[in-house]
Amino acid sequence: MCKNYHLLTEEQKIVKRQKSREYYYAHREQKIEYQRKQYWKDPTKAIAAAVQHGKDHPEMKKARQHRYAITHRAKLNADWHKRRSRIKFNGGYHTSAEWQEVLDKYNNTCIYCGTRIKMTKDHRIPINRGGTNDISNIVPACLSCNSTKRDNIWEPNCRILVAV
Repeated sequence: MCKNYHLLTEEQKIVKRQKSREYYYAHREQKIEYQRKQYWKDPTKAIAAAVQHGKDHPEMKKARQHRYAITHRAKLNADWHKRRSRIKFNGGYHTSAEWQEVLDKYNNTCIYCGTRIKMTKDHRIPINRGGTNDISNIVPACLSCNSTKRDNIWEPNCRILVAV
């Protein structure tokens, strides 16, 4: 931006932004390559600048994180569960596709009460009691039942509704 940008009229600012945008897209590859070279010259300086930018513009950082969370919700949920089980050294992993298969198997129904409201992942044997985060240890449960069960071990005599 020019140093007298604040003195321009709104029409001049619009034209200036449009020209700047056109220039950026015309020279995007060169700009990215230049930035990459600058980063590798002194990575600590680049990282410090990025951290400072995040501190100076918290609203931009929050908006970027929010956009990422919305578009990558399944990945973030899987990562959270993977991290949680790693913390407990129990292991186990499942993908969002495997979770979807379990939901389909149980017909999107809570295995405890039979409701069809939003399902949560319930560990039959809770992670803090030695259970894994493997898909074989996970069943669908509504938030109310999952919260009520807490860290108790899954009882096999509960109501299991498997789709046929």
